Amino acid sequence: MDVIGHIPMALSPEYVLDAGQKLIAHSEEVMKHAGGDYSQGRIDSFATTLAARGVWMTPTLATSRAILDTLDHPDSAFAIPEAVYFRHPLEHGVWSFIIDNLYRPLSPSAREGLRDGFERFQKPLTRAFHEKGGKLMAGSDTIIPGLVPGFGLHRELAELVKAGLTPYEALRTSTTRPFEYLGEINRAGTIEVGKHSDLILVTDNPLEDVAGASKIVGVLVQGRWIGADEIRTRMRQVGAQSSVQACGLPGRRRQRLRTGVLVTVPGSNPSGTR
Repeated sequence: MDVIGHIPMALSPEYVLDAGQKLIAHSEEVMKHAGGDYSQGRIDSFATTLAARGVWMTPTLATSRAILDTLDHPDSAFAIPEAVYFRHPLEHGVWSFIIDNLYRPLSPSAREGLRDGFERFQKPLTRAFHEKGGKLMAGSDTIIPGLVPGFGLHRELAELVKAGLTPYEALRTSTTRPFEYLGEINRAGTIEVGKHSDLILVTDNPLEDVAGASKIVGVLVQGRWIGADEIRTRMRQVGAQSSVQACGLPGRRRQRLRTGVLVTVPGSNPSGTR
């Protein structure tokens, strides 16, 4: 059974590599073991070791970006356009809990430390790891305030390009690379005769601007074409249903649901920043 996830504070990157961990979730997990040393030498050392050992990494730069944006403007997560699809009381409750109990209490120095680490370690590590042959796979940690499933992936692609990958290299982290990770590249992951392929048709060239991957005309899924009109109709239905659910519960009942969800959140967050 593959082991993936964080790097426990009580251990080290070398320990999880020796133990055979297959994937490290979040570049932040490497950063917290750097001891505040964000020098290029330290970054290159981590990148070389991780790449040479064949471990995979999901940098989730969009996660750190969303955390920093929400720290600056706590209500901004609920104002993004895609939040209309994330209004169920349980979803809203998790976001509110994270903001109120994990983000707001952070001291100014802790906030600055997160920002400094993102710019000076996480982004350079992602680039260095990639340049040294490291295996990157896209991920967005979409339970985080400001990250909605699907939309969060496009935010991550943009962050990977900002970190130094080309649009083509970024796109591969969400298309070809996952099938390589699963050991199924002979079955899918590229457009070739005899392979299974789900396709996306877009209006703009994502190789010139990775944002073009979100300008979707339609998708071909399991041999069925779903065009833009059907996509828009489905999205409107999701948004409408989510809004009804958000408004349909009495305040007291909504609060009980929110409290019930939040009990489980702290235990799922050993690092304390997500």
